[in-house]
Amino acid sequence: MYTKKNELEHSWRNELKFVLDNVNIQNIIHIIRTNPYLFSEIFPQRKINNIYFDDLRFSSFSENIAGVSKRSKLRLRWYGKNINLIQNPTLELKIRNSNVGRKVKFFLQDSSFDLNEFRAHNFHWKILPPLPADMQKFFFKSKPTLRNSYTRRYFLSNCKKFRLTVDTNLEFNGINKRSRCYFSNSIILELKFAKEHKMEASKVMQHFPLRVVKSSKYVTGLSKISELPNIY
Repeated sequence: MYTKKNELEHSWRNELKFVLDNVNIQNIIHIIRTNPYLFSEIFPQRKINNIYFDDLRFSSFSENIAGVSKRSKLRLRWYGKNINLIQNPTLELKIRNSNVGRKVKFFLQDSSFDLNEFRAHNFHWKILPPLPADMQKFFFKSKPTLRNSYTRRYFLSNCKKFRLTVDTNLEFNGINKRSRCYFSNSIILELKFAKEHKMEASKVMQHFPLRVVKSSKYVTGLSKISELPNIY
């Protein structure tokens, strides 16, 4: 069931990503915990599942590759170990404007359906109430193109200004049953903060011996399971 009170717009924020290969996860956690900004884990780790959407021209994919400053991406997100059971999902429109981004969310409470039903009946057309104009133009010209999952851990600085997420066990699949699969051993860190804290964020990053990179799970996953050009 959709509830209007759950329609939500996040304020603009910066998101800086680090992609690590051949690194022990415990070493990464140690670096996070020993940062002078005193990051602590604030939420039990959980599995995140997504279905991404794109138009027939794969505009979201292409605009990310091209570095278009103003772009959007649509996905359906839910939590749980069973990637084939979509429970209480959230439809999210991620909006990017240069170095900052925000989300518009629609929570579909008490909704549950099987991935096979989604495949067989284009179920994404049926689960939603009427959408506002900004989301309609993305959703109703789109199709599901990729699903993925990963395990996420959450950290927050002592000053409450900076969030860190750590993603592991990345898995990418096509929508159809016979689609290719791709598993990644990479670890993805993401530092998130309001744009007014951008200057102070540099102090946080001084204590991470890591390099900020351009990274998109959607682009990486679609590149690996299809013939589309790889971001790397």
